[in-house]
Amino acid sequence: MALERNPDLLEHAFSKNIILTFPTSLLAILKGLAMSIQQAEIATNIEEIQNNAVELHKWFLTFVDKFNAVGSNLVRLNKSFNEAVGSA
Repeated sequence: MALERNPDLLEHAFSKNIILTFPTSLLAILKGLAMSIQQAEIATNIEEIQNNAVELHKWFLTFVDKFNAVGSNLVRLNKSFNEAVGSA
């Protein structure tokens, strides 16, 4: 009704960074905004999960290296023990 009485109202509103809307249009805009925010949060979560996965992978590689070193030392210890027992 306001636009019917004042056709320049829409242009004036745009110049003031104001969007004129109907209640149903406002709900659609708010729903779209909510979905955009949700997608941004999901993207942030995905990035955080990816960073954590990279860090976990690095930690796991370090663990495997250390565990392999323990295994090598056990093999050497077993060999030394068997040599010691065999020399007695």
